[in-house]
Amino acid sequence: MSTVLDQSFQLGVESTYGTAVAMSRAYEAQGDGFKLEQEDLPSIGMRPGMQGEFSDRQKTITMGAGGTLDFDVLNEGFGLLLQAMFGTSTGPTQQAATAAYKSTHTTATDDPDTSYTTQIQRVDIGGTLRSFTQPGSVITGWRLSHTVPGLLVASIDFDAQTQVTSEAAGSAVTPTGATTYDWTQCAVTIDSGGGAAAYCVESVELTADLSMKTDRRLMCAASGGLKEQPKRNGVPSFTGVLNGEFEDLTEYALFTAGTICDIVITWTGAEIESPYNYELKLTLPSCKFTGDTPEASLDEITKQPLPFKALWDGTNALATCEYTSTDTAL
Repeated sequence: MSTVLDQSFQLGVESTYGTAVAMSRAYEAQGDGFKLEQEDLPSIGMRPGMQGEFSDRQKTITMGAGGTLDFDVLNEGFGLLLQAMFGTSTGPTQQAATAAYKSTHTTATDDPDTSYTTQIQRVDIGGTLRSFTQPGSVITGWRLSHTVPGLLVASIDFDAQTQVTSEAAGSAVTPTGATTYDWTQCAVTIDSGGGAAAYCVESVELTADLSMKTDRRLMCAASGGLKEQPKRNGVPSFTGVLNGEFEDLTEYALFTAGTICDIVITWTGAEIESPYNYELKLTLPSCKFTGDTPEASLDEITKQPLPFKALWDGTNALATCEYTSTDTAL
Protein backbone atom coordinates (compact mmCIF):
# COMPACT_ATOMS: atom_id res chain seq x y z
CA MET A 1 0.00 0.00 0.00
CA SER A 2 1.32 3.45 -0.96
CA THR A 3 0.84 6.84 0.65
CA VAL A 4 1.35 10.44 -0.44
CA LEU A 5 5.00 9.96 0.54
CA ASP A 6 5.45 7.62 -2.44
CA GLN A 7 4.40 10.13 -5.09
CA SER A 8 7.01 11.23 -7.62
CA PHE A 9 7.87 13.13 -10.79
CA GLN A 10 10.25 11.66 -13.35
CA LEU A 11 11.12 11.87 -17.01
CA GLY A 12 13.05 10.42 -19.93
CA VAL A 13 14.39 12.00 -23.12
CA GLU A 14 12.42 11.04 -26.23
CA SER A 15 13.94 10.01 -29.56
CA THR A 16 10.73 10.96 -31.37
CA TYR A 17 8.36 13.66 -30.18
CA GLY A 18 5.29 12.14 -28.57
CA THR A 19 6.61 8.55 -28.49
CA ALA A 20 6.80 7.52 -24.85
CA VAL A 21 10.11 6.27 -23.45
CA ALA A 22 11.21 4.78 -20.15
CA MET A 23 11.85 7.10 -17.22
CA SER A 24 15.55 7.82 -16.62
CA ARG A 25 15.64 10.46 -13.86
CA ALA A 26 13.47 11.71 -11.02
CA TYR A 27 13.23 15.28 -9.76
CA GLU A 28 11.95 16.21 -6.33
CA ALA A 29 8.97 18.31 -7.40
CA GLN A 30 7.45 20.50 -4.70
CA GLY A 31 3.93 20.40 -6.14
CA ASP A 32 1.75 18.78 -8.75
CA GLY A 33 1.53 21.06 -11.77
CA PHE A 34 0.50 18.88 -14.74
CA LYS A 35 -3.09 19.06 -15.95
CA LEU A 36 -4.87 17.50 -18.92
CA GLU A 37 -6.43 20.04 -21.30
CA GLN A 38 -9.67 19.03 -23.01
CA GLU A 39 -12.26 20.85 -25.08
CA ASP A 40 -15.96 20.00 -25.25
CA LEU A 41 -17.60 20.40 -28.65
CA PRO A 42 -21.38 20.20 -28.24
CA SER A 43 -23.75 20.47 -31.20
CA ILE A 44 -26.94 22.40 -30.47
CA GLY A 45 -29.76 22.78 -32.97
CA MET A 46 -33.55 22.81 -33.13
CA ARG A 47 -35.17 19.54 -32.06
CA PRO A 48 -38.75 18.99 -30.90
CA GLY A 49 -39.08 18.85 -27.12
CA MET A 50 -35.52 20.00 -26.49
CA GLN A 51 -34.82 20.58 -22.77
CA GLY A 52 -31.09 21.20 -22.92
CA GLU A 53 -27.95 20.22 -24.74
CA PHE A 54 -28.21 16.86 -26.49
CA SER A 55 -26.36 14.01 -24.80
CA ASP A 56 -25.87 12.32 -28.18
CA ARG A 57 -24.25 15.38 -29.75
CA GLN A 58 -21.20 15.68 -27.52
CA LYS A 59 -17.56 15.46 -28.52
CA THR A 60 -14.57 15.73 -26.15
CA ILE A 61 -11.19 16.43 -27.70
CA THR A 62 -7.80 16.17 -26.01
CA MET A 63 -5.97 19.45 -26.53
CA GLY A 64 -2.79 18.49 -24.70
CA ALA A 65 -1.43 18.84 -21.20
CA GLY A 66 0.97 21.03 -19.32
CA GLY A 67 1.90 22.83 -16.16
CA THR A 68 4.70 24.30 -14.09
CA LEU A 69 6.85 22.31 -11.69
CA ASP A 70 9.05 23.77 -8.94
CA PHE A 71 12.01 22.01 -7.36
CA ASP A 72 15.28 22.83 -5.63
CA VAL A 73 18.21 22.66 -8.05
CA LEU A 74 20.65 19.87 -7.19
CA ASN A 75 24.37 19.79 -7.91
CA GLU A 76 23.92 16.59 -9.92
CA GLY A 77 21.38 15.58 -12.55
CA PHE A 78 20.29 19.05 -13.68
CA GLY A 79 21.99 18.87 -17.09
CA LEU A 80 19.23 16.67 -18.47
CA LEU A 81 16.87 19.65 -18.21
CA LEU A 82 19.37 22.39 -19.08
CA GLN A 83 19.67 21.05 -22.63
CA ALA A 84 16.03 21.97 -23.30
CA MET A 85 16.08 25.13 -21.17
CA PHE A 86 18.77 26.67 -23.38
CA GLY A 87 18.67 24.76 -26.67
CA THR A 88 22.26 23.73 -27.47
CA SER A 89 24.46 21.52 -25.29
CA THR A 90 28.01 20.17 -25.30
CA GLY A 91 29.59 17.73 -22.87
CA PRO A 92 29.79 16.68 -20.14
CA THR A 93 33.53 16.93 -20.62
CA GLN A 94 35.99 15.60 -18.06
CA GLN A 95 38.04 18.34 -16.42
CA ALA A 96 41.73 17.36 -16.57
CA ALA A 97 42.00 13.86 -15.07
CA THR A 98 39.56 14.53 -12.22
CA ALA A 99 36.07 13.33 -11.31
CA ALA A 100 34.66 16.70 -12.40
CA TYR A 101 32.68 16.96 -15.65
CA LYS A 102 31.34 20.15 -17.22
CA SER A 103 28.46 20.56 -19.64
CA THR A 104 27.83 23.84 -21.44
CA HIS A 105 24.37 24.94 -22.51
CA THR A 106 23.79 27.93 -24.78
CA THR A 107 20.98 29.71 -26.56
CA ALA A 108 20.80 29.51 -30.35
CA THR A 109 18.54 30.39 -33.28
CA ASP A 110 17.37 26.79 -33.61
CA ASP A 111 14.19 25.54 -31.99
CA PRO A 112 14.88 23.81 -28.67
CA ASP A 113 13.91 20.39 -30.03
CA THR A 114 14.42 18.21 -26.94
CA SER A 115 11.23 16.54 -25.81
CA TYR A 116 10.59 14.37 -22.77
CA THR A 117 8.17 11.78 -21.58
CA THR A 118 7.21 12.99 -18.13
CA GLN A 119 5.34 11.06 -15.48
CA ILE A 120 3.68 11.95 -12.20
CA GLN A 121 2.74 9.12 -9.88
CA ARG A 122 -0.28 10.05 -7.78
CA VAL A 123 -1.67 7.89 -4.99
CA ASP A 124 -5.41 7.27 -4.76
CA ILE A 125 -7.36 6.96 -1.53
CA GLY A 126 -7.03 3.18 -1.64
CA GLY A 127 -3.24 3.37 -1.52
CA THR A 128 -2.60 2.56 -5.17
CA LEU A 129 -0.13 4.62 -7.17
CA ARG A 130 -1.60 5.79 -10.47
CA SER A 131 0.79 6.80 -13.23
CA PHE A 132 -0.12 9.88 -15.26
CA THR A 133 2.24 10.05 -18.24
CA GLN A 134 2.75 13.00 -20.61
CA PRO A 135 4.47 12.07 -23.89
CA GLY A 136 5.76 15.01 -25.91
CA SER A 137 6.66 17.22 -22.95
CA VAL A 138 8.56 20.33 -24.09
CA ILE A 139 10.02 23.12 -21.96
CA THR A 140 8.54 26.44 -23.07
CA GLY A 141 9.87 28.69 -20.30
CA TRP A 142 11.57 28.63 -16.94
CA ARG A 143 12.71 30.66 -13.95
CA LEU A 144 15.68 30.35 -11.61
CA SER A 145 15.22 32.23 -8.35
CA HIS A 146 17.15 32.54 -5.10
CA THR A 147 16.37 34.56 -1.98
CA VAL A 148 18.11 35.03 1.37
CA PRO A 149 17.53 32.78 3.25
CA GLY A 150 16.72 29.95 0.91
CA LEU A 151 17.74 27.44 -1.73
CA LEU A 152 18.12 27.86 -5.48
CA VAL A 153 14.74 27.01 -7.03
CA ALA A 154 13.88 26.12 -10.62
CA SER A 155 10.36 26.66 -11.95
CA ILE A 156 9.91 24.98 -15.33
CA ASP A 157 6.97 25.38 -17.70
CA PHE A 158 6.07 22.25 -19.67
CA ASP A 159 3.75 21.80 -22.62
CA ALA A 160 2.81 18.19 -23.47
CA GLN A 161 1.15 16.55 -26.44
CA THR A 162 -1.21 14.49 -24.30
CA GLN A 163 -1.69 12.74 -20.96
CA VAL A 164 -2.38 9.03 -20.55
CA THR A 165 -2.76 6.57 -17.69
CA SER A 166 -1.90 3.46 -19.71
CA GLU A 167 1.91 3.66 -19.41
CA ALA A 168 3.67 1.55 -16.79
CA ALA A 169 5.08 3.22 -13.71
CA GLY A 170 8.71 4.27 -13.96
CA SER A 171 11.29 3.66 -11.25
CA ALA A 172 13.81 6.46 -11.83
CA VAL A 173 15.47 8.08 -8.83
CA THR A 174 17.38 11.29 -8.13
CA PRO A 175 21.19 11.08 -8.24
CA THR A 176 22.71 9.49 -5.15
CA GLY A 177 24.53 11.94 -2.93
CA ALA A 178 23.23 15.07 -4.68
CA THR A 179 22.65 18.20 -2.63
CA THR A 180 21.20 21.69 -3.03
CA TYR A 181 22.66 25.17 -3.54
CA ASP A 182 22.04 27.49 -0.58
CA TRP A 183 22.19 31.29 -0.51
CA THR A 184 25.74 31.40 0.85
CA GLN A 185 26.96 29.79 -2.38
CA CYS A 186 25.60 32.44 -4.76
CA ALA A 187 27.69 35.32 -6.13
CA VAL A 188 26.90 38.00 -8.73
CA THR A 189 29.28 40.16 -10.77
CA ILE A 190 28.56 43.08 -13.08
CA ASP A 191 31.03 44.23 -15.72
CA SER A 192 30.29 47.52 -17.49
CA GLY A 193 33.66 47.57 -19.27
CA GLY A 194 36.06 48.19 -16.42
CA GLY A 195 36.27 44.64 -15.11
CA ALA A 196 33.89 42.42 -13.18
CA ALA A 197 32.76 43.88 -9.86
CA ALA A 198 30.90 41.95 -7.18
CA TYR A 199 27.32 43.04 -6.49
CA CYS A 200 25.80 41.79 -3.24
CA VAL A 201 22.17 40.75 -3.54
CA GLU A 202 19.31 39.73 -1.28
CA SER A 203 17.60 37.94 -4.13
CA VAL A 204 18.22 37.11 -7.77
CA GLU A 205 15.88 35.90 -10.48
CA LEU A 206 16.23 35.00 -14.16
CA THR A 207 13.17 34.24 -16.28
CA ALA A 208 13.18 32.81 -19.81
CA ASP A 209 10.32 32.81 -22.29
CA LEU A 210 11.40 30.58 -25.17
CA SER A 211 8.64 31.89 -27.50
CA MET A 212 7.25 28.52 -28.51
CA LYS A 213 4.01 28.03 -30.43
CA THR A 214 2.20 25.29 -28.51
CA ASP A 215 -1.17 25.13 -30.33
CA ARG A 216 -0.07 23.50 -33.59
CA ARG A 217 -3.28 21.56 -34.14
CA LEU A 218 -3.74 20.45 -37.74
CA MET A 219 -6.43 18.47 -39.52
CA CYS A 220 -4.57 15.56 -41.06
CA ALA A 221 -4.43 11.79 -40.68
CA ALA A 222 -0.78 11.82 -39.60
CA SER A 223 -1.49 13.86 -36.47
CA GLY A 224 -3.77 11.25 -34.94
CA GLY A 225 -5.85 14.09 -33.51
CA LEU A 226 -2.92 15.33 -31.39
CA LYS A 227 -1.02 18.59 -31.76
CA GLU A 228 2.38 18.83 -33.41
CA GLN A 229 5.67 19.57 -31.65
CA PRO A 230 5.99 23.19 -30.48
CA LYS A 231 8.12 25.44 -32.68
CA ARG A 232 9.62 28.85 -32.07
CA ASN A 233 7.39 31.64 -33.34
CA GLY A 234 8.93 34.76 -31.82
CA VAL A 235 11.96 36.35 -30.21
CA PRO A 236 12.99 34.63 -26.96
CA SER A 237 13.09 36.79 -23.85
CA PHE A 238 15.54 36.50 -20.96
CA THR A 239 14.80 38.94 -18.15
CA GLY A 240 15.74 39.13 -14.50
CA VAL A 241 16.16 41.23 -11.42
CA LEU A 242 18.94 41.70 -8.90
CA ASN A 243 17.74 43.04 -5.56
CA GLY A 244 20.43 44.59 -3.38
CA GLU A 245 21.10 47.45 -1.02
CA PHE A 246 21.65 51.02 -2.25
CA GLU A 247 25.43 51.20 -1.87
CA ASP A 248 26.15 54.25 -4.03
CA LEU A 249 25.27 55.69 -7.45
CA THR A 250 27.27 53.14 -9.47
CA GLU A 251 24.44 50.80 -10.42
CA TYR A 252 21.89 53.60 -10.69
CA ALA A 253 24.18 55.33 -13.21
CA LEU A 254 24.27 52.14 -15.30
CA PHE A 255 20.48 52.27 -15.45
CA THR A 256 20.19 55.96 -16.33
CA ALA A 257 22.94 55.78 -18.97
CA GLY A 258 21.55 52.63 -20.60
CA THR A 259 24.96 50.99 -20.24
CA ILE A 260 25.31 47.46 -21.64
CA CYS A 261 26.78 45.17 -18.96
CA ASP A 262 27.97 41.62 -18.56
CA ILE A 263 26.17 39.83 -15.70
CA VAL A 264 27.50 36.56 -14.28
CA ILE A 265 25.64 34.63 -11.60
CA THR A 266 27.53 31.72 -10.05
CA TRP A 267 26.58 29.07 -7.52
CA THR A 268 29.67 27.30 -6.16
CA GLY A 269 29.31 24.09 -4.21
CA ALA A 270 31.71 21.71 -2.50
CA GLU A 271 35.00 20.68 -4.04
CA ILE A 272 34.83 17.69 -6.35
CA GLU A 273 38.54 17.34 -6.83
CA SER A 274 41.07 20.18 -6.74
CA PRO A 275 40.75 22.67 -8.34
CA TYR A 276 37.17 21.90 -9.46
CA ASN A 277 33.96 22.45 -7.50
CA TYR A 278 30.34 21.69 -8.14
CA GLU A 279 29.15 24.78 -9.98
CA LEU A 280 26.26 26.33 -11.85
CA LYS A 281 27.35 29.44 -13.75
CA LEU A 282 25.06 31.70 -15.78
CA THR A 283 26.66 34.21 -18.14
CA LEU A 284 24.64 36.99 -19.79
CA PRO A 285 27.19 38.98 -21.81
CA SER A 286 24.99 41.91 -22.89
CA CYS A 287 22.41 43.15 -20.41
CA LYS A 288 20.61 46.44 -20.03
CA PHE A 289 19.13 47.57 -16.72
CA THR A 290 15.51 48.63 -17.13
CA GLY A 291 15.04 50.31 -13.71
CA ASP A 292 14.54 51.55 -11.24
CA THR A 293 15.18 54.38 -8.74
CA PRO A 294 16.23 53.54 -5.15
CA GLU A 295 13.29 53.97 -2.78
CA ALA A 296 13.68 55.61 0.64
CA SER A 297 11.71 54.40 3.67
CA LEU A 298 11.44 55.06 7.41
CA ASP A 299 11.25 51.38 8.32
CA GLU A 300 13.88 49.82 6.04
CA ILE A 301 17.27 50.68 4.63
CA THR A 302 17.26 52.00 1.06
CA LYS A 303 17.27 49.25 -1.55
CA GLN A 304 18.48 49.22 -5.16
CA PRO A 305 16.40 46.89 -7.37
CA LEU A 306 18.04 46.20 -10.72
CA PRO A 307 15.62 44.71 -13.25
CA PHE A 308 17.35 43.84 -16.50
CA LYS A 309 16.93 42.22 -19.86
CA ALA A 310 19.49 40.18 -21.77
CA LEU A 311 20.35 41.39 -25.27
CA TRP A 312 22.24 39.76 -28.14
CA ASP A 313 25.60 41.32 -29.00
CA GLY A 314 25.74 39.74 -32.46
CA THR A 315 28.55 37.34 -31.56
CA ASN A 316 28.15 35.55 -28.24
CA ALA A 317 25.22 33.44 -27.13
CA LEU A 318 22.42 35.43 -25.52
CA ALA A 319 22.81 33.25 -22.43
CA THR A 320 25.19 30.47 -21.41
CA CYS A 321 25.00 28.03 -18.53
CA GLU A 322 28.01 25.97 -17.42
CA TYR A 323 27.21 23.08 -15.11
CA THR A 324 30.05 21.28 -13.36
CA SER A 325 29.28 18.08 -11.47
CA THR A 326 30.27 14.44 -11.38
CA ASP A 327 27.71 13.53 -14.08
CA THR A 328 29.44 11.73 -16.91
CA ALA A 329 26.31 12.05 -19.05
CA LEU A 330 23.45 14.51 -19.16
